Amino acid sequence: MRTFLLVAITAVLLVPGMVFAEGQTIIVESVDQMREKMELREMELELEARDMELDFERQRRELELEARDMELDFERQRRELELAKMRGQIEAHNKAQQMDWHKKAQMKEKFAQGMDKHHGGKKGCGVFILIAIVVNVLLAVWTYKDIREKTNSSGIWIVVVLLTGLFGAIVYAIVRLGDLKQPQNT
Repeated sequence: MRTFLLVAITAVLLVPGMVFAEGQTIIVESVDQMREKMELREMELELEARDMELDFERQRRELELEARDMELDFERQRRELELAKMRGQIEAHNKAQQMDWHKKAQMKEKFAQGMDKHHGGKKGCGVFILIAIVVNVLLAVWTYKDIREKTNSSGIWIVVVLLTGLFGAIVYAIVRLGDLKQPQNT
C-alpha cells in the first residue's frame, strides 16, 4: 500500500504537471493559431479594403468618363447648332444674292427694253456719246485756233474745254468777249 500511495502521490504530483505542460502547449498552440488567424483576418481586411479602394477608384473613373462624355456631347451639340445657324445664314445670304442678281437682271432687261423703245437702244447711246466726243474735240480745236490768233491767252483753256465740253467753251467765249472790249495797246 505504501507503494500504491507513493505511486498515487507521484502520479498526482506528476499528472497535474503533465496536464499543465500539455495545457501550456495547447495554450501556446492556440495563441499561435490565434495569431495566424488574426494575421489572416488582417490580410483579408487589407484585401477587402484594397478591393473597395479599387472599386471606388473604378466607379470614380467611370463617373468622370460619363461626365466627360456628357461635356463632349454638349459641346458637339452646341457646335452642330452653331454650324446649322451659319448654314442658315449662308443660305439666306445666297438667296438674297440670287434675288438681287435676279432683280438686277430684270432691271437691266427693263432698262434695255425702255432704251429700245425710247432711244433706239444701245446703238442710240453709242451715237450720242460719239457725237458728244466729236463736239468736244471740235470745240477744243476752235479754242486752240482762237488762242493762236490772240497771243496773250494761255493754253489752259484747251484743257478746260476738253474736260468741261460746251460749258467750258461758253466760259472761254465770255472771257474772250471781255478781252475784245478792252482796248489793246500795240
